[in-house]
Amino acid sequence: MLNWKTATLWALILWSLTFTVNSIIGFIPLLEDSDLIKLVLSASILPLLVLLCTRMYFREGYKTNGLLLGLYFVILNSLLDLTILVPLFSKSVNYFWDYPYLISIVEILIFSTLSGFWNSKKEVSMSGIINSPVSMS
Repeated sequence: MLNWKTATLWALILWSLTFTVNSIIGFIPLLEDSDLIKLVLSASILPLLVLLCTRMYFREGYKTNGLLLGLYFVILNSLLDLTILVPLFSKSVNYFWDYPYLISIVEILIFSTLSGFWNSKKEVSMSGIINSPVSMS
């Protein structure tokens, strides 16, 4: 089960980091006319941010399905986009159907699921090491 308070904290951090990175990418003068390069940069950095945030969540010892955590991240980030980005940057609700946004949702779900899987594998291997008998002969 999710620890809602900690999951919310890391979802907010993920949204803040993503917003900051995309803002920096958007203000690079050399990329002014190249939406494709902006998309590739954003899509390349987002998995690292997702892995960082999910790793920090799991580091606190919570045993959660990574997909569930990813779904929570997507829902909370979508609500933040709807309440902050759409009014602030005069984007329409169609923003949620743009392919860069849909790609980011898929990335969040894939990489949070992978992080949860890796975390569960690590726990299993560590419990095997701790519980295995040690022979001193």
